[in-house]
Amino acid sequence: MDKNTKILIVEDDTVTAKYIEHLIVGFGYSILATVDTAHEAIVLARRFQPELILMDIHLKGAMDGIAAAKRILKTDSMPIVYLTALSDEQTFQEAHRSGPFGYVVKPFVDRELEVIIAAALYRENKERHLKDMEDRHVFTLRSLRGVSFQADLNFMPIFIHGPLEEMVGYEQDDFINGALNWDMITPPEDRPLFPEVIKKRLREVPNFQVHKEFRILNPKEGLRWLRHSIKNVCNSEGEPVTIMGSVCDITEYKKVYDSLNAMIFEYDGLKKATLEREIKMIALKKEINALMVDLGRVPKYDIQ
Repeated sequence: MDKNTKILIVEDDTVTAKYIEHLIVGFGYSILATVDTAHEAIVLARRFQPELILMDIHLKGAMDGIAAAKRILKTDSMPIVYLTALSDEQTFQEAHRSGPFGYVVKPFVDRELEVIIAAALYRENKERHLKDMEDRHVFTLRSLRGVSFQADLNFMPIFIHGPLEEMVGYEQDDFINGALNWDMITPPEDRPLFPEVIKKRLREVPNFQVHKEFRILNPKEGLRWLRHSIKNVCNSEGEPVTIMGSVCDITEYKKVYDSLNAMIFEYDGLKKATLEREIKMIALKKEINALMVDLGRVPKYDIQ
């Protein structure tokens, strides 16, 4: 729990609002404010950027909680958890389309509210982490180190430009004079880097190009990931006469990409599990409410 986590409560029932305030302080969070209209919720959310909003769907005034949430999320990103009594399916679907982080169906127990708030904050933290990872992903992609080269149709280098030695750990002259080639610094299980059928197409098919990610064994840095982009260059008659391309070190990019995919997989699983739980909880409470009606009892609204 973090007392710096500010929660905005939007609830038009005074008794309910006071009880929720009591619970939130007990959970270890801070209360930004408690308001009872959609307009006040929108103004405070935009001005103070709370870490979470507890939004009652039915509010005083012309605008309900769903409309307020849509207005807030149009310009700002923050988790919103709906507080709602049992309602019709249409209202539930409209609320779901507005993109909330969860639902608390009245009447609720203390532990239920605590779990939903914790899950919403956890998911928000994951989303921010994902955004940071995506930014790193883009930055890493833009800052790839690489070299350009030209070779004859037998794949013997004519010239190489760029920090080849820094990238692969071997002298550029060793590639130029034929003492080394890419297959020789590639792990044995990844060879050949380019099969003969690809080399044949580069020699014979005009404007043929190929892209490939592969690993090398850098004697100074160990296993590294590179990306090869190669195409042939044709003469005025359309015949391939030379090969040109580039090689980039994508090791850091691969690390960020793999981490990003792992984060997305974990986050998707969390969203699915949370949504399934919320749907089951709403269905269960509807069944209980229907049973109480069948028994001739008035559904009790008691949030304690």
